[in-house]
Amino acid sequence: MIYYYHPITEDNLTISIDNIVLDIWIANSFVRDMIEEKITCLPRNDVELIAWEGGKPGTFRQQYLFKLENGTSFWLGHGLIGTGIAVERYRLEFNPHKVAGNPIFKTIHELLVRHARKPLSRIARFDLAIDIPVDRAKCFLVKDRRLYIERRHGVEYTQYLGAKSSTIGRVKLYNKTAEAKLDYLLTRLELTLDPAMPYEDINFPVVYYLNSASMADEKVKVTETE
Repeated sequence: MIYYYHPITEDNLTISIDNIVLDIWIANSFVRDMIEEKITCLPRNDVELIAWEGGKPGTFRQQYLFKLENGTSFWLGHGLIGTGIAVERYRLEFNPHKVAGNPIFKTIHELLVRHARKPLSRIARFDLAIDIPVDRAKCFLVKDRRLYIERRHGVEYTQYLGAKSSTIGRVKLYNKTAEAKLDYLLTRLELTLDPAMPYEDINFPVVYYLNSASMADEKVKVTETE
């Protein structure tokens, strides 16, 4: 069974936010030191902290993966590398379905939000998940002008529109039953969006569902291609 955090259910669809990338600018070095101290003092019985350093432009100098006791995790980056190192810059990436109620996550998230410089800090992107309770084999993502990729893994396959997973406008259609090891049919359509983008500018994809009962109707005449 999938746990949803504040989902919307409509027309037999479940709509939720699956992943959030939060960019935060903090005020000063005092706040930075306080955040670092809080991270190092987290109870080790409740979290496994994996830390490493990035070195490429566009990545973060300090990176942390918080592996929680229930098997979920979230990621934090600090010090964006560009022409220099933006030491006041943080990025938090998390799935609210999995970590929103966890006390370790809430401690880090609330600390960052409390000391964020409000005009600069924002949600950089999020994944809008639309769960459809049907067989993935009967759903088809329609190609458009975006890059189309199809990846097969056994009898399953995933369809993509757009360049890569972190790109705004990326679309993914896949078998959530197989991915989450569910005991019921579920197909997920996932869109990576920028909350600052006006609704009318969003390039929503088209997905067809092949209803075999309708196809068997003698009144419906279709070709093999259709």
